Amino acid sequence: VVALLFAAVLATAHGAAPSLGLSARQVLAVSGATVALAFVFQWLLGVLRLASVARFLPISVTHGFAAGVGLSMVVGQVRNGFGAGAPVVWDVRTLWHALAALAVVGLAGWLRRRWPRAPGLLTAVVVVALAVALAGVWGGGLGTVFAPAVQASPFAGPLWPDWTGIPWLALAHQHGAALVVLALLMALVNSLEILVFNQELELDHGLRGNANQALRHESLLGALCGLAGMIPASTSASRSRIVLAQAGTAPGALANGPRWHAAIMFGVAATGAWWLHWVPMACLAGGLVLAGLLQVPGLMWSPRYAKSSRVTWAQSWLVALVFAVLGGVGALVSGLVVATFVLLHDSAAKVLRHVRLDGELRSRRLRRASSDGWLIPRMNQVAVFELQGVMSFGVAAHLAEQVRLLLQPRHRWVILDAGRVPAWDSTALA
Repeated sequence: VVALLFAAVLATAHGAAPSLGLSARQVLAVSGATVALAFVFQWLLGVLRLASVARFLPISVTHGFAAGVGLSMVVGQVRNGFGAGAPVVWDVRTLWHALAALAVVGLAGWLRRRWPRAPGLLTAVVVVALAVALAGVWGGGLGTVFAPAVQASPFAGPLWPDWTGIPWLALAHQHGAALVVLALLMALVNSLEILVFNQELELDHGLRGNANQALRHESLLGALCGLAGMIPASTSASRSRIVLAQAGTAPGALANGPRWHAAIMFGVAATGAWWLHWVPMACLAGGLVLAGLLQVPGLMWSPRYAKSSRVTWAQSWLVALVFAVLGGVGALVSGLVVATFVLLHDSAAKVLRHVRLDGELRSRRLRRASSDGWLIPRMNQVAVFELQGVMSFGVAAHLAEQVRLLLQPRHRWVILDAGRVPAWDSTALA
C-alpha cells in the first residue's frame, strides 16, 4: 500500500517539476518529505493512543479495509491493461498482457502450494519473462508487443535525494493540498494495516504487544526511509518479531527462507536499474494482481463464513468495494458508517437486560396481610424492563418496539428500570 501511494506522491511531484524547475533528485526529495510527513501523522496516531480506540472497530470494517486495498491493486492493473498502458484499449496487445499477467498469477500460486518456502512470485516472474523473451527471439512476433517495466528516464540509476534549491513555498501553493491529503491517506491506511497485522500476531502467534507503541516504532523507521528516498516497508519490525519468535534465538535457528528473501529484495534494489527494463510490465502487473488477491482475508473467500456470518461478510465486502471504486477516503467514511450502525445495532439488541412479565419481581419491603392480599392477584399486571447501555434515539426506538411486542393485554403498568443506563440522548428520552 505504501509503495502504491509513494508512486502517487512521486507522480504528483514529477508533474510539478517542469513549472518549478525541479530535477529528478529534487523530485525524489519532495516525495521523501511527503512520505516522512505521512509517518509523522502515523506517529501522532500512536502518541494520541488512537490504536486503543481502533480496537472498537468491527471486524467487518478491518477486513473490508484489507480487502479494499487488495481489490484496488487488482482493479488498477485491469484499468491499465495489465501494463499495456492507460487509458486501456482492449485489443490483441492488451489480451497478450492479460495472458502473461495471469500466467504469473497461476504459476506463482502453483509454486506456492508445491514449495511453500521457495520465492514463488519471483520465480514465476522470471519464467514468464524468459518465455516472452524467447518468443520474441524465435520469431513469435511478441518482441514489440509487451511494454517494458521501465522506460528511459532520469530515475534509471541509483539516486539519492537532493534537498537543496527546492522552492518549497511555490510547491506548497500549487500542490501542497494534494500532497498533504496523500500523506494523511498513507498514514491512515498504513496504520490500519499495522493494527490488523498486530492483531494477527496475537491471534496466530501469541505475540501480544502494544499497538500504539508499534505505530510509533514503525513510524520512525518509515520516516527515515522516506527521507533517504526509499519506499518504507510497512510492518517491517513486526514481521521481524514473527521470524525471531518462530525460529528462536539460536545462531542456526533462523531458516534460509527469510535470509534468501532479504537477499533477493536487496539484490533487486541494488541492480534493478540495469536489467528491469528487460522485464515485461505485464509480469510485474501479474505480481501486483497476486499480491492484491492475497491481501483479501481468507475468510472473505469462504462460502461457509458467508453462510454462517452473512451480515458481517456483506459489510466487509461493502467496505472493500467502496475502497476499490472510491478510494481510501470513501472507504474510511463507509467504514465509520458501518461501525456506527454495527455499534447501534448491538446496543439495541442488548438494551433489554432482563424482562419480567409475570410479577416475579417484588421488593423486600414488609407489608400487612391485607396489602399483600390486594397486591398478589395484581402483580402479573406489572411489566418490568431492566435497561442497559447508552440510550440514543435509534436504540430508544428499538426499545419501544420491543416493549410493545412483549406487552400482553393483562398488563396495566410498565416500569422501565434505567439504573444501568449511563446516559440519555434528549430525543431518546422524549
